[in-house]
Amino acid sequence: MSDSTRTQLPFLASLVGRRDAESRRVLLRITTDRFVNDPAPSPEAIARYEKEALALILSCDPATRLIVARKIAPRLATPPALFVAIIERGGEATLVVLERAVAIGREHLIAAAAGDLIRASAVARRSDLDEELVGLLAARPAREIALALAGNPAAPLGREALAILAGRAERDEKLAQALLARNR
Repeated sequence: MSDSTRTQLPFLASLVGRRDAESRRVLLRITTDRFVNDPAPSPEAIARYEKEALALILSCDPATRLIVARKIAPRLATPPALFVAIIERGGEATLVVLERAVAIGREHLIAAAAGDLIRASAVARRSDLDEELVGLLAARPAREIALALAGNPAAPLGREALAILAGRAERDEKLAQALLARNR
């Protein structure tokens, strides 16, 4: 979006200097909507969005962060620093990023897959898992992670991962049903 288009919105300009939470929340949501509605943002527009949104994400409430995470996760042009900021803040927005963000750094996915149960389960539900991540997740003993992997039709369950999960399925009917449902 050009600078001339930005200056035609005096309401936005009036929010920039305000420090109250409501103004910052509105500014973040409008800024995000403008970014996601640009079909091909220029490098300058991406950098501007990162600069504008980063400070706002760091100080916004969890509900607004969740709304923003849902909007930016599918965008390949989303600056990775925004995903990092959301992950660092935790909450449901973090899970959305770990499950859906297409531009998230692999190192963050690996850390989450090796980390706490809830974050690892979110990674296990991704539609773009590779065999390395699947292997890392399958090796985790947590039932929730195994169920998320088995229930993810996009997860490439290689021979080793399938053997691990099948071994657990002998003692877990729900996991066995999830694995059997993959072949239907």
